[in-house]
Amino acid sequence: MKRLLLFLLPILATDLAAQSIHVGLSADSLEAGQRFEYRVRVDKAGYEHVLPPDTSAWGDLAELISWKRVESGTGIDSLVFTLQFFGTADTTLPAVAFRLIGTDTLLLPAPELPVAFKTLVTAPEAELQPLKPLYAFARRWWVWILTALLLATALWWLYRRWKNRPEPEPPAPVEPPKPDWMRDPLIELRMALQNVRTAGYFEDGRFKEGYAETGDALRRYVEKVHGIPALESTTSELKRDLKRTALDEHRTRTLLELLESADLVKFAKAVPTREAAESMLETAQKFADTSRYADEPLIIAYKNRHDPV
Repeated sequence: MKRLLLFLLPILATDLAAQSIHVGLSADSLEAGQRFEYRVRVDKAGYEHVLPPDTSAWGDLAELISWKRVESGTGIDSLVFTLQFFGTADTTLPAVAFRLIGTDTLLLPAPELPVAFKTLVTAPEAELQPLKPLYAFARRWWVWILTALLLATALWWLYRRWKNRPEPEPPAPVEPPKPDWMRDPLIELRMALQNVRTAGYFEDGRFKEGYAETGDALRRYVEKVHGIPALESTTSELKRDLKRTALDEHRTRTLLELLESADLVKFAKAVPTREAAESMLETAQKFADTSRYADEPLIIAYKNRHDPV
């Protein structure tokens, strides 16, 4: 074993001597926060390339900003590291180890580098002295009195202005949105006819009230859907205006018969039988059912125009 060690020792010594490292700085002295270059030249005989050290290799004295590899001759590797100095006094950059990679790995340490600290703080200046002694000036009391009077006047004016301010107008009442059935003329017509039936007008002999509400409900539907002033027109005027609407002949004839019977009960004081009144109400209901599909586009257009949203 001793003979083997004696044989290998000269070979190892020759291999270590073949690699060398040289380091240098781009400045002789540094100030706090200054950036500088840490230059490394490695003779890497027998190895392929050199790996840079870890970013924390310089400790708290310097922070690694960037690094680059510089093209050099065969067997030489040059690295340039840009560092930022954070020292506050003369110090020494620590030894940094570089790893040589080849058939095996070799850790090659760089020597420590002394760094001189350069400060920008200069010696304190001589304390400035006044050229002449300071003199006290007499106080002008009238200035303070005048200022106080002006301030009191301004406060009084602001108080009077605030006291005589106009009362704010009450907000305009917000009308609640109309229920959905009031935006659908057909639903409104059906509800009105249902109210006539459930109110018991014809059972109690109140034919005039029942006929009047039925006629008004029909007129209101025609005015909203077909856009003619049916509520303000007489039956004869309405007959003329209905020619300009989309009502077909059958529905027009049915509507006019219903309105004429309502006029007879309201104005001519005709007294129908209960069976005739029930038949009239049933005919009005059939008119509403027929209009469901015939007037559907017009009803949708009316709802879109009167949507509260």
